Amino acid sequence: MNKFHIEGSSSFGNGSPNFRRKPVIIIVVGMTGTGKTTFLHRLVYHTQMSNIWGYVVNLDPAIMTLPFAANIDIRDTVKYKEVMKQFNLGPNGGILTSLNLFATKFDEVIIAYWFMKHFGFNLTYYPIYSFLN
Repeated sequence: MNKFHIEGSSSFGNGSPNFRRKPVIIIVVGMTGTGKTTFLHRLVYHTQMSNIWGYVVNLDPAIMTLPFAANIDIRDTVKYKEVMKQFNLGPNGGILTSLNLFATKFDEVIIAYWFMKHFGFNLTYYPIYSFLN
C-alpha cells in the first residue's frame, strides 16, 4: 500500500485505509477552434449538476465571451487590445504579453483567493490590480 501513498487510519483502530482526496487540476491547452471552451463549458456544467465544487480560471485574454463563469478571469485584469496597442504587438504577441503581465501579479490573485476562502470574500468585490490604468 505504500506504493500508492495510502496511510492507515489509526483513529478507527481497524487498520482500514484512510484515503485522502486530492484536488484535481485540469489545464486545457490547444490551438484556436479546437473546442477548449466547449469542453470546459460541458465540464463546468457537469460539475455544477453533480454538486461538485470547482474553481475556474480563464487565462485567455482574447476570448470575447465565456459561456460559463470564471472565478478568476485574466480579462478583468489585463486589457488585451490595450496591450497590443501599447506595445505595438500583433495578436499572438498581445496574448503572450498579457499572460506575462498577469503572471507578474499572480501573487495578488493567490492572496485574493486566500481571503475569499478564509473570510468568505467574493472576488468580484476584491478588485485585482489593473495593469494598464
